Amino acid sequence: MVKKSPKKENEIKDKIIHIAFSKEEKEQIKKYSKESNTTLSEFIRQAVYDKILRIENPSKFGNVSSFEDQFKEIKELQLKQIKLEELNLERIKNLNGIKESLIELKPLVNEKELKNNSQAIFSLLKFHKSLSLDKIEQLLNLDKTIIVQSVSLLSDKIDLTNTGEVILK
Repeated sequence: MVKKSPKKENEIKDKIIHIAFSKEEKEQIKKYSKESNTTLSEFIRQAVYDKILRIENPSKFGNVSSFEDQFKEIKELQLKQIKLEELNLERIKNLNGIKESLIELKPLVNEKELKNNSQAIFSLLKFHKSLSLDKIEQLLNLDKTIIVQSVSLLSDKIDLTNTGEVILK
């Protein structure tokens, strides 16, 4: 009976894989391993690890299929961007329409405000009979140009004197 020797602690546990190369391939591999200052075994081992790394990380190493995936993703993002730009243009058109509507409504609002100011001035004149533009400005806290515009709406009921006073007719 053959006795098994006790296992050594530093015993190598590597597995050997036999790979067949043609003479030309072997010579070419030897040449490249010398150029990279590695042994033939180390050169092949590094080549295997590089290949594994490329398979596991295709986007880092330019795998053709990953480029196709990236192109598809870029195309999808571009289509989304186009849709967002179209939506943005639609919103801008809507905002321009709203702006035009507000511009059309502004004179109507100003006209209503002028009528309200005219009525306030007329009420003051009923009580005071005559007032200077400065006094109206002070009492109603209005700008003189607004007062003059408002007074012009009351031209059938009031007059402006040479001294700048507003009086009832």
